[in-house]
Amino acid sequence: MIEGSYLAPGYYDETFERAGLSIRFRSRTYPLERYAKALESAGFLIERLLEPARLDAVVTDDPAEARWQRVANFLFLRAVKRN
Repeated sequence: MIEGSYLAPGYYDETFERAGLSIRFRSRTYPLERYAKALESAGFLIERLLEPARLDAVVTDDPAEARWQRVANFLFLRAVKRN
């Protein structure tokens, strides 16, 4: 579940266990606009931005992956330096 405001910076610290393995994720979170402004102020232009969803074939093999068809798991960004 996404809690709180997407537009406010936040902190993420969660531990997950699956198949006898444990992994901890810790990070800061910021709205996409903040990243775009940082790139702009550094002289970059955003050339491409992708938020790919899980493919149907992946979900067929592992139904738990269906959640990534609703919420993007990754952000791919390509920026180029302005002349």
